[in-house]
Amino acid sequence: MGTVSGGLTAIAEPVMALYQGKPVLAFRDILGNTDLQVKEYVNGKWSLLRKINTDANTFGCCSDAGRIYVSSAGVGGIDLYEYDGKQWKDIDTSQFAKGSGCSLSMYQGKLMIGRLEDGQKTAKCYVRKNETWSQLGSYITKAAEDSECKFAVADTAVYGAVNCSNGLGIFFKDTGSPESGNIGNSFTATTSSQKNTSVKPKPTKPMTYYIVKEAKIRVSWKKTKGRSGYVIYAKRGKKGRYKKVKTVKNQTKATLLLESGSKYYFKVKPYRVKNKKRRYDKMRKAKGGKPLNSIRVTYSNISGYQGYVVEMKTGSGKYKKVKETSRGGTIRFEKKKINPKKKYQFRLKGFREVRGKRIYTQISVKKK
Repeated sequence: MGTVSGGLTAIAEPVMALYQGKPVLAFRDILGNTDLQVKEYVNGKWSLLRKINTDANTFGCCSDAGRIYVSSAGVGGIDLYEYDGKQWKDIDTSQFAKGSGCSLSMYQGKLMIGRLEDGQKTAKCYVRKNETWSQLGSYITKAAEDSECKFAVADTAVYGAVNCSNGLGIFFKDTGSPESGNIGNSFTATTSSQKNTSVKPKPTKPMTYYIVKEAKIRVSWKKTKGRSGYVIYAKRGKKGRYKKVKTVKNQTKATLLLESGSKYYFKVKPYRVKNKKRRYDKMRKAKGGKPLNSIRVTYSNISGYQGYVVEMKTGSGKYKKVKETSRGGTIRFEKKKINPKKKYQFRLKGFREVRGKRIYTQISVKKK
């Protein structure tokens, strides 16, 4: 194995992560400027991304598909920074109690931070969703002073360790997803003098999907004087039967969403209100415009990966990427202006980054 330490002198408290296939190092240079430095290894050289003035002595670093996160913890609390490849942004950490440690990791596509909070000597994990931090779980332990929580993250589990006064405390969290933002199940824990115990995880909702083909059609008709509104009817093909699809007030046009793939015919039935009752006229012709056909796929309860890719293929063609996101939960994609006579198929893949390369897995999803 070779080294890539050229340009680095004596460093302290280093933490490292991979960002878009390149190593990023956060550290103190104890022989030079003692500020926190964040450097990226590009084309055989370490390039400075940012210097941060801080009195912290503990740091964290992790990344997802599009961002890198750097944390520092000291007497003044936690500072947390986000970099999207163009600019840096501070992340609010004001809700955290004073404590030690600021280990970072990604959990089901969301930023997770590990803390050991003063007073209670409590090891805690927090997950960030929609700019809000939610506690993922807790384990009270006789932790040693200035300990740090260290984590390993699996698909639906978090494993952590913290120094204890009577040994090494190991806690384990297994959950389907923190999507709701509520407090998760309690951790189970062991120390050097205890046996393993386990907490039964909450049942998780199955991952599902459904596909809808729609035709957006503009329908118009002539106005009938003295009428309060109209009931719109549509039928499929010439042999179909007219069915009520929408009721509107005193207007002469409306937009309908119908199942695509058929030719529709339209009629309206004007009505007036008398003594709080509707009086209907005979059906009259209405004109339908050219349909705008679309197809929409919706995936629900998706979790377990750093990011997700929706792929689509038309007919016997090859699958092509049509959407990428780092957020799980509900994933939607809509393709407009489709040919209703063609067959469209979708599949969902999850990915993780390993040594700068994406490892894709096709996710098995049940039809709703």
